[in-house]
Amino acid sequence: MVKGSYMDHVLPLLSGNNSEEVCEVVRQSLLQGAEALLAIVPALSDVLTEALTEKCVEVSGHVASSLLKIEQKLEILPVEVTKRLHHHTDISSLHK
Repeated sequence: MVKGSYMDHVLPLLSGNNSEEVCEVVRQSLLQGAEALLAIVPALSDVLTEALTEKCVEVSGHVASSLLKIEQKLEILPVEVTKRLHHHTDISSLHK
């Protein structure tokens, strides 16, 4: 986070070539940037949650649709198998 390791890394680099006043301005600027980013976290979290929720609803709709199609095919399958068995049985009975 900006308040921790980044700040600890940047300030020593600046202090060797710049006055304490410049280092303080940079430190304050970094802190303000971090605070601004932290301030938008709740709004960003809401947007991401909404987007993920919409995507989940979309995906679950596709899954439900696919499951319904599979279920319909499974309901038809026994009828088709039965028809084919009857058809095969009728043809074989003609050969007797």
